[in-house]
Amino acid sequence: MSDKVLSQDEIDALLKGVAAGEVETSPKDTVPPAGITAFNFAGQDRVVRARMAALDIIHDRFVKLVTVSFSQAFHKSIDVTIQGTEIVKFGSVVSKLPLPSSLVVFKMDPLRGNALLAMDASLVYLLTDHYFGGTGQTPVKPEGQDFTNIQQRIIRTMAGLALRDLEKAWKGAHAIKTEILRVESNPQFAMVITALELAMVVTLRLEIGDANHDFFLCYPYSMLEPIKEKLYAGFMSDQFAVDQHWAVRLREEVQHCRIEVTVELGQATIHVEDLMNFATGDVILLDKSHGDRVVASIEGIPKFKGVPGIVKGQQALQVTSMIKPED
Repeated sequence: MSDKVLSQDEIDALLKGVAAGEVETSPKDTVPPAGITAFNFAGQDRVVRARMAALDIIHDRFVKLVTVSFSQAFHKSIDVTIQGTEIVKFGSVVSKLPLPSSLVVFKMDPLRGNALLAMDASLVYLLTDHYFGGTGQTPVKPEGQDFTNIQQRIIRTMAGLALRDLEKAWKGAHAIKTEILRVESNPQFAMVITALELAMVVTLRLEIGDANHDFFLCYPYSMLEPIKEKLYAGFMSDQFAVDQHWAVRLREEVQHCRIEVTVELGQATIHVEDLMNFATGDVILLDKSHGDRVVASIEGIPKFKGVPGIVKGQQALQVTSMIKPED
């Protein structure tokens, strides 16, 4: 490099050229040619295509299932809804979680890596209060407090219910088997991936009584990437578990339905002339003898075979066998 120092006249001439636009001041070759995009190979960002439609269907089914499961567990009306889904760097997720938080690390075989179910301490305290018959109005400051054994047990119970329903929700798209690996309270100990890697975060809202809190379901993008074509397709099998709450109600209502039971004691063939001459006291001989089995029908459909008799002065039928459809 030259160590020549410009004279005052040269400096004045250079400044005059810059002011007049005669001297180029913009650096050259800083703008890539058209059609070329700069790419940082050291970065952790991945190109994420269109919305994963199948995941929307999975999570819609999940909230329906988990709403029923939570309501049955607490014997109270609980509503779970989806607030939004986004793909962000995992570090931004962790930074938003307060200390302490309920952080359930779980795996989803056969998918690789671990996922995260996160609830803040306020939600844990709220659920604990309702679990023991409270109304959620007890003022609590969870900051700086560790979870008690009872609270940890409730966390595992709720997580177990949620993951069981998550398995059912995923069944139509890609069968998985969930397993809780550990439960942490410090976000720094629940780093399922590095802070710079991408994660898909589903924000869910739980409403119980007059209170509502958000909790999060977090998948590493690297976990979903091997099956992303399935998730982009948006097609899912129609094979899906029936709404158990509805099935129980239907079964209870059916128990009280009235049905008609008829028993055929026998048959006889007669002439029209004999029919016209019937009078009070006449006896019709049937093709069944005492002790022979007869058929009982439910709403006209043969269902049982049995022996007729008398019980406490009432005509009765002792069922001896069921009639199979092929019979």
